Amino acid sequence: MSFSGLLYNIFLGKKGEVADLVTQGKKLSLLTKQFRRLLATNIAEHIHVSGVRGNTLILTTSSAAWATRIKLQSKELAQLASQEIKEFQWVTQIQIKIIPIAETPPNPKPLERNISGKAAKDLRAMAKSIENDALKSSLLRLANRSIQKNHKEKN
Repeated sequence: MSFSGLLYNIFLGKKGEVADLVTQGKKLSLLTKQFRRLLATNIAEHIHVSGVRGNTLILTTSSAAWATRIKLQSKELAQLASQEIKEFQWVTQIQIKIIPIAETPPNPKPLERNISGKAAKDLRAMAKSIENDALKSSLLRLANRSIQKNHKEKN
């Protein structure tokens, strides 16, 4: 069996917690699609079905603004959902939870590593005493970079 076949069996097999999670995720995705058909298109993309607890349909959204818009329509939506979607036939109310989307922090600027003129001078002196050509070349490049950078900053 190939590795991809093994993963397929793990994720989509009939046994195991992972398979149950995949199945539950697919079911919630399908219910979300069905529920979104009841909403205006500008709101629909911001709402996700998270589950049903008793007679309460639990929805999630990323902001309070979208939650407020759904809350204003929640009684009508609960009634419409119970009539239109078989899985929601017992739903009499809607609960909305806000789960903010985590913002990815901006990439920090790389630290500028400056070496002083004295350090550059010492690197050149060290390079003169080294027999290994690759190491000597690297040390000289490093020393020259610091001089070029320092020279650019002064101009």
